[in-house]
Amino acid sequence: MKGVAPEITKQQQSKSINLRRRATVLGAAVGTSVAAVWHKPLIESIVLPAHAQTSTATTFFASAAIVTPIAKNDSLLEMIIPSAYAGEGGVVLSEYTVAVQQQGLGVDSYEIDVFERLLDGSAGEALYRGVVSEASGGTLAVTDNPCDLEAVKPIDVTFESIADDSITMNFTNRNQKLVIPAGTGSLPTPSNVCSDNRRRSSLTTWKRRQP
Repeated sequence: MKGVAPEITKQQQSKSINLRRRATVLGAAVGTSVAAVWHKPLIESIVLPAHAQTSTATTFFASAAIVTPIAKNDSLLEMIIPSAYAGEGGVVLSEYTVAVQQQGLGVDSYEIDVFERLLDGSAGEALYRGVVSEASGGTLAVTDNPCDLEAVKPIDVTFESIADDSITMNFTNRNQKLVIPAGTGSLPTPSNVCSDNRRRSSLTTWKRRQP
């Protein structure tokens, strides 16, 4: 009995070794098969909000903005002089160059730069700048007034409509409506060559009030 026991032990050891080898080979084969299985991605696509699907912020520009009066109490003056506004210095005719830049994708505020050339004989020019909200409006401050014109005052602005091809804004304290098409451009620099009658608007107002 003692002589047979070692042979049985060797056989058992041999079988154990073979079983381990088979398990190793089978495991490798199973592992390879599992790794080759393709799974459908959990995230198929990402959809951006509508306001963020464009690649750049919107810009608008007009070298000579289309100006119409905002009807107010059926004023005959506003009907016959479409590019005029009634300010403290009297009736002043103006021509505008306007640049509008959206502050960012999906942002409802716009940076507005305005170049104004007064056409009332004062030979004056000025620049304005400000940030205007689509919801609440804003004010454009005077950034350059080389001739120190009294008629040059901050401009209150509200938006009437904003589309891809144009933007419509109101200069509420001037009773003017401006339509600015989509585009880009640069504003002129105000001239520092001033007329001797650059304060004509205030003098004219005083004369008109005489009986």
